[in-house]
Amino acid sequence: GAAGGSSKGPTAESQTSTPAAATPQAVATSPIPVLPTLADPAAIALVPQHGVLYGYDISLPETWKPSSLSGNGGYEIFDVPNTNGLLAGYVAILCAPPRADAGTSKLLADRLAAGTLAGGQVGSVDPAGVGDVQVGSLSAATIKTTLALVPVAGRTYHYYIATPECGWEVALSLFSPGDDAPYWTLFDRIAQTFRPKGAG
Repeated sequence: GAAGGSSKGPTAESQTSTPAAATPQAVATSPIPVLPTLADPAAIALVPQHGVLYGYDISLPETWKPSSLSGNGGYEIFDVPNTNGLLAGYVAILCAPPRADAGTSKLLADRLAAGTLAGGQVGSVDPAGVGDVQVGSLSAATIKTTLALVPVAGRTYHYYIATPECGWEVALSLFSPGDDAPYWTLFDRIAQTFRPKGAG
């Protein structure tokens, strides 16, 4: 689970809303190939990308390219490839309007855990709950969620970062079966490269 999680975090039975963009549009023919193995997430080179829909920079593996799904639900999307041209998942980035009642990243993630964010589909929340982290100079919160899909469960690792301009969500969704732990480790590295325009 995420470091620094609240001892009062939600249980696995907690319900939550998952943004529409986190529902894969490209679940391919069955059987879905397993996640490609990441032998050493710390050794994977990251390449700078620049936001098109929103003002930000982020670094991703070279093969994680901008997606034709960008704009779906307001998200900017980068595909995470699998074998044979299929997708293992994607990174989704959203700049939601800032909320007066959710001025911190922790509150944004708490709202997700409580299932009070608008839209989306019902899923479950990791019992580790909400974690507090720093992304550069910004306070952030993390949470993992699961959305039941057929024939696998989609798993999403969310980072929430509140700035005066945006309630940012930076998320990695995986829907290929397999060991996702190395991907979460890699995504922690990726999230640390995220810089909204004007942030240090």
